[in-house]
Amino acid sequence: MFRVDLRNKGAVRDFKVFQFVNDEKNKLSISSNFVTSVIRLPNEELWVGTEGGGICKVLKSDTDPEFISYSEKQGLSNNVVKSILYDDEYNLWISTNVGLNKFDTKELRFRRFGISDGLPFEDFWFSSAKLDNGYFLFSGLDGLCYFNPKNLTNSEVLPRLEFDDFKVFNKSIKPGDEIGNRVLLDTRLKDQDEITLKYNENVFSIKLASLHFSNPDNHNLKYRLLPINENWIEIPSSQQTIYYNGLQPGGDYHLEVMASNALDKWTEPKTLKIVIEPPFWKTWQAYLLYFLLTALSIYIAIKVILRIQKLNHNLEIEQLEKDKVKEINQAKLRFFSNISHELKTPLTLISGPVNALFNQFKNNEEIKEKLQIVERQSNKISHLVNQVHDFQKAEANALKMNYSRFSFNSFIQELITDFSFMAENDNKKLEFESSDTDIIVSADRDKLEKIFYNILGNSFKYTKPNDTIKVDFESEEKDLIVSITDTGKGIDEDDLLHVFERFYQSHNRQDVHSSGSGIGLSFTKLLVEMHYGYINAESELGKGTTIIIRLPIVKKEIAKDQEKIEEDILSAENKFKFSSQLVPKNNPKEIIADGSFSEALVFYAEDNLDMRLFVSNSLSKFFRLKTFNNGQECLDAMEDEWPDIVISDVQMPELNGLDLCRSIKSDIKTSHIPVILLTALTNVEDKIQGIRDG
Repeated sequence: MFRVDLRNKGAVRDFKVFQFVNDEKNKLSISSNFVTSVIRLPNEELWVGTEGGGICKVLKSDTDPEFISYSEKQGLSNNVVKSILYDDEYNLWISTNVGLNKFDTKELRFRRFGISDGLPFEDFWFSSAKLDNGYFLFSGLDGLCYFNPKNLTNSEVLPRLEFDDFKVFNKSIKPGDEIGNRVLLDTRLKDQDEITLKYNENVFSIKLASLHFSNPDNHNLKYRLLPINENWIEIPSSQQTIYYNGLQPGGDYHLEVMASNALDKWTEPKTLKIVIEPPFWKTWQAYLLYFLLTALSIYIAIKVILRIQKLNHNLEIEQLEKDKVKEINQAKLRFFSNISHELKTPLTLISGPVNALFNQFKNNEEIKEKLQIVERQSNKISHLVNQVHDFQKAEANALKMNYSRFSFNSFIQELITDFSFMAENDNKKLEFESSDTDIIVSADRDKLEKIFYNILGNSFKYTKPNDTIKVDFESEEKDLIVSITDTGKGIDEDDLLHVFERFYQSHNRQDVHSSGSGIGLSFTKLLVEMHYGYINAESELGKGTTIIIRLPIVKKEIAKDQEKIEEDILSAENKFKFSSQLVPKNNPKEIIADGSFSEALVFYAEDNLDMRLFVSNSLSKFFRLKTFNNGQECLDAMEDEWPDIVISDVQMPELNGLDLCRSIKSDIKTSHIPVILLTALTNVEDKIQGIRDG
């Protein structure tokens, strides 16, 4: 729409032209860009008809115009306006492609006319005119419409309004019909003033009948349900049914309805009272029962509160005990850390002279054996010290990863070679199997070595002779899956959930003196998680244990990886010395012993291989000697023969030295056999316990 400012005289090209278009963001813009008619009333009101946007009243037309829209939402028969005329009372007559409309500019109300009102057609066209005799002429696709607006009546009889059909749960209720074993309506609904419903019958509908013979498009209905609706709800008379659901039981509701004629005159309100009875649980009998139950509940609550307070007190005590255990664990870690720092320098001083003596006495088999034992044990202590340091660094997030690419097959074969010596001496079977020929991984080699050393060490520690330890691994896309299975003693179900917890001690009494720092598996889990992997333990008591590790470290093999594998194999072969894998037999140092004891039988129980070999080599030249991995094996052997003396370590799996001594001394058949305990437990309490146990 355009506005041309004609106030300044001059050439047409100098006139100011203003354009107004529809803006969805501006509610006061013109409702459509297709303007079909513009009309200004004698009272200076400016009205605009649009095709698709209804009509607009233009305010402040000579400055910044504002467009007030009136469309189908306000009662216009259709938004496609073809033309607009006005009568002597300034009413607008608006033709559309769906009927003719009369718009009262004072009350801002539409009245619609269709074929049922006498129109020859409803689809109008753009041409229209007001004749000198006051008649209106509107064009249409099917002809012309010619009438005098003064001849149209402005009075109409009000329609008669009745309540028609009543439905409960969409089922029509007629007079005399039973619902819930009772008659709901005695007479027709229009003759009743009140309806009573049960609490579970609060989904219903009522049909209204506005009785007239005029165009229903110009008639409306109003209703409200007190006290829910304070304001009237207006609907077309074609929408005759009112629906309600979920009304609260125990209330009295009043439904008021009105009907209008084509002139928007309304009938007097017609009222229907609706009563919804409360359910049993909302009657006075129910409230009495509630009171009694509430009193009983208060009594029970007091009893429960007192019980809870007692339980809270017990929980506080338990929490204090947990905090104490946590403090003890932290103290243990600090203790291990301090001791490990103190051991660093002595270990360094030991390894240097041992290496020098090893080279000096390499031709002396007896000294060479002793030095090998010292070297292995010092390396073991050094490994434990480094593990404590790494564990402490990991706790402080200071342990760094040093990634490198290497062949996992070669890596695991080196580990198997290191443990083959222990398997041969302990009479255990060590196997490994893989479905992949070669797996290239990117990981921290040192940390990976610590992971598998800890797990394999535990497998050897808790298995017996003739048991099997199997290492199986495979790759699954980017994941390396390693399972280490043994046929040893297994782990109790109560302990299985805690095997990866720091300083956890078994609830089983026979494991109290099992050797170990208590951080091995916890540290192992930490190293696995640093590789973004998972570790899990599966075990059945008496059948064995399986540790499953899943690490996302597998990489695709490239040419450089094959060269590296060949270099590792050649390097390993050059460094391999068969004599270093076995402890050679040799003569011990000169020991003065009475020959009369040469037939004496000595039972020696020791879980540490090097210590067992060292002591057995020293004593076997003078006595008959039988060695055992733990106290249980020694005790089982005493069922077949009795030794003259028993020598035992204290810290052992299966059955520790103290329990072995107690079992021997408590049996009348073996109580005469002397027992010697070899242990690193040197405090007074352990000495007293050893004496107390025999």
